[in-house]
Amino acid sequence: MCNIYISTGTFSEPTLETVERLALGGFRNIELSGGGSGKELDSFINTLLEMQQKYALNFICHNYFYSHPQKLVLNLASGNDHIYQESVKYYQKAIELCDILRSPKYALHAGLFIDSFPGKPHERVSSINQFVSEVRRIISVSSGSGGAGRSRARIPDCKFYVENNELPSEFHRAFEQAYGGGPSMMLTNFHEYLELRKILDFNLLLDVGHLHVSTTALDLDFEEELNNFWNLTDYMHISNNDGNTDQHLPLDPNSKIYSILKNFGGLKNRTVTLEYKTDLNDLLCHYENIKKLF
Repeated sequence: MCNIYISTGTFSEPTLETVERLALGGFRNIELSGGGSGKELDSFINTLLEMQQKYALNFICHNYFYSHPQKLVLNLASGNDHIYQESVKYYQKAIELCDILRSPKYALHAGLFIDSFPGKPHERVSSINQFVSEVRRIISVSSGSGGAGRSRARIPDCKFYVENNELPSEFHRAFEQAYGGGPSMMLTNFHEYLELRKILDFNLLLDVGHLHVSTTALDLDFEEELNNFWNLTDYMHISNNDGNTDQHLPLDPNSKIYSILKNFGGLKNRTVTLEYKTDLNDLLCHYENIKKLF
């Protein structure tokens, strides 16, 4: 089964304009991720529902799929109470909207140990415990099991994921110099995945572009790390980059990452989102290249 979605971060326009362009271009599977809502939330959701019906669209909601009014970097591991509480409220609403938009999946990024740089890092143990506690609650709600004092999701079909973080080399060096080392964020490599899995049962959204950047910063072997993760996920974000920053480049068949994916047996039985920054004509061509991996 070829289960390919296109991210709304593909174009520079706001989300609604991008959804319309993708739909008119023939794409029916769209991941709502980035681009901003550009309008009041209820109107934004109603317009998405209208387009969903008009074009027979399938949506997956991802992390910041609608604009936070304060433009915060959401972080469930934050030691800043305001950021933490705003993050909790955002993700509670996001799960409700996944139900309304019939999204079968929802993913958020793993926690950060610092909210802004330079700034004071959070105490790591308490940050991890806080993140784990809140993610457990979200998993409970998104799976329909509810909880005391919490609203129950209306459908049990929204599978919840945590996405691996991107650790750029420049930021990693600056953090080490400023604070004497130690991780600045959670879930950047396979070892950190195993550590988190010891205390939290979760589904992994593997962002291949993030992993390429993080392995460069940490001087790890990208192919080996990808191989370690390979059978642990059914949901992936795909893009290419130079290893320094997450550039969201299309994955050319001659690229290293494409070749590795092909050698690993392709992308069969996975949901894959293309996180490309490109135009519609190039996107159609690159979409066909990825279909060959299924």
